[in-house]
Amino acid sequence: MRHASVLSVCTLLCVAPLFVGCSSPERMEEELVIERRVEVVALEFAEAEDIATLIRDLYGESATLGAPAERFELRIDARTNSLIVRAWPGRLDELLKLIDQLDAPAK
Repeated sequence: MRHASVLSVCTLLCVAPLFVGCSSPERMEEELVIERRVEVVALEFAEAEDIATLIRDLYGESATLGAPAERFELRIDARTNSLIVRAWPGRLDELLKLIDQLDAPAK
């Protein structure tokens, strides 16, 4: 499969508002290079809607308004009782671990 490459050129002032919360220019550059990943998590025990609500409540506004590396998207596929998670690698790993812990049989 071929992937198209896009090169955007602009000043730091142009992209700075996108990276509020980045600690350094090097961190900002890292945010520009690393792409977000998507994972589909089929739940075995819990309801996707319940897990999504818990995660959204736990992370609050950082999910959509935090620094880029903290942001994530969470969607529900009710048909398959799955969560679709889109995030940068570090946050994605954290979310997948949390989802795995929450998808446990009722005691």
